[in-house]
Amino acid sequence: MLAPGEDRNLYLIDPDWRLMSAVMLCGFVLLFGLSQTFPPVWTWPAGIAALLLPQLSPALARFERADDRTTWQKIAAATLCVFLPMALYGFAVSGWAAFEKALNWIEIGGVLLVTGGIVSTVQGGRLKAEIAARLVMWTPAAILSGEAFAILLLAIAATSAMVSIRRRSARDREEGERRRVFERERRRAERLLAEYEQSGLGWFWETDRRGSLTYVSPTVGKVLGRSVEILLGKPFTDLFVLGAAAAEAERTLQ
Repeated sequence: MLAPGEDRNLYLIDPDWRLMSAVMLCGFVLLFGLSQTFPPVWTWPAGIAALLLPQLSPALARFERADDRTTWQKIAAATLCVFLPMALYGFAVSGWAAFEKALNWIEIGGVLLVTGGIVSTVQGGRLKAEIAARLVMWTPAAILSGEAFAILLLAIAATSAMVSIRRRSARDREEGERRRVFERERRRAERLLAEYEQSGLGWFWETDRRGSLTYVSPTVGKVLGRSVEILLGKPFTDLFVLGAAAAEAERTLQ
């Protein structure tokens, strides 16, 4: 899930990815209920690791977001808590179906489809991480099914995913460039306004919806002979002369 203001493509790990442990556990429980059998013992290490590794996501998300992390360090962190658990989960449930006649591949496919849908929700629009997680989860199922057609479908899906990622990356680069140009122009405009204000040639103020002052140029305070702190919160009309009596009583912005 995206944090406020976070670029969805900048990071691969969502801090809430740890929730996938519960999702995968529900998948195992559902398959047990359908088959009334336990998975083969040789799949247990993979299943247990798949449940435990996502719990590293909060710590690894903080690690990934540090300013000095390289691309390869980010990929390694995401592999440990996102991609590897999904591959192990796919291996564990597929191995269960491959060696237990009580389960069939339709049931396994249904569980993997639901899990993949939840992956999309948790990843919150991080397209690269989402596609990679789903592909590595389906890979063991395609291989262990022993069906050439399943492997072909996986290859087609992987190719389509690469094309989608490349197109999205191109659009994101264009959008990022537009944001950088806008930000440079905004900073330049703010700098020019600040220089103009500091020169004493311009007076600036800001009010809230009630017309009370929330910002006043220091120059205004000097002209009125009042500190800026005193002016803040006053009605905007206090800066102007409303009649001849006020004009004689105090200095204003006339």
